[in-house]
Amino acid sequence: MRLSNSHDDIAANIRTFESYLHGDDAEARQLAMQLLERGSYFVVAELNGAMRFYPSSFVGFRDNSAPKHIGQAGSGVRATTRALEQALHALPFASEKLNGLYQEYARSLGLTNPKAKPPYAKARRFWLTPGNSLQLDLTEFSNAANEHPDFPEGKAAARLHHRFDRRRKPTEAARHDYIQAHGHLFCQVCGFDFEKTYGRPGTDFIEFHHTVAPADLTESYQPKASEYAVVCANCHRMLERHRPWLALPDVKQVLG
Repeated sequence: MRLSNSHDDIAANIRTFESYLHGDDAEARQLAMQLLERGSYFVVAELNGAMRFYPSSFVGFRDNSAPKHIGQAGSGVRATTRALEQALHALPFASEKLNGLYQEYARSLGLTNPKAKPPYAKARRFWLTPGNSLQLDLTEFSNAANEHPDFPEGKAAARLHHRFDRRRKPTEAARHDYIQAHGHLFCQVCGFDFEKTYGRPGTDFIEFHHTVAPADLTESYQPKASEYAVVCANCHRMLERHRPWLALPDVKQVLG
């Protein structure tokens, strides 16, 4: 693969990397998260005051993509480092402050325990791109904004939480347990009964709210049926707005 040799090359790869971090392609996102977690060298883009970190092993190859990166099996780390040194006219440097910001950024994306140092080096090293030297703007990445109307923990946390809300095996087990205990489905917060209100279309209809706090979730977390609240759509939305996050025994108190 050809190496990046200009700010434009780096910026194009950053756009691609952002699309992987916050898009719907699960395999591409997994690759991006792995590179972010394991990387030793990062280009730091300061976008409207927000610090974002991009692995050199990805942004250092021109016109990079997930299939291309997988195809070249992560080779050329030294070559990308040299290419970025030339393109950015700077040497990468270690920084405790930037390393701390990297860890905060990684957590905002869903990495619960980013290490203080990379797996294969003594310290992470960074290229800091001051101002808007890459001609990027945070508005380009509106889908990647860390704000979410119901999730101050960030959009990544919201996406992960909603994925757990829809996990079929534990939610079906929660549905079964609730019917066994109560005879039929109704919102355990406000008592709304979809079948009683809507007739046949409402039979067996309900939503599930995963009650483990977003900050405690990881991609590999295995949810249990006992962690789900059985709720209507309105109460589900209100539960997601509640802070601190409610554990299952406290769910019914949310409207109190």
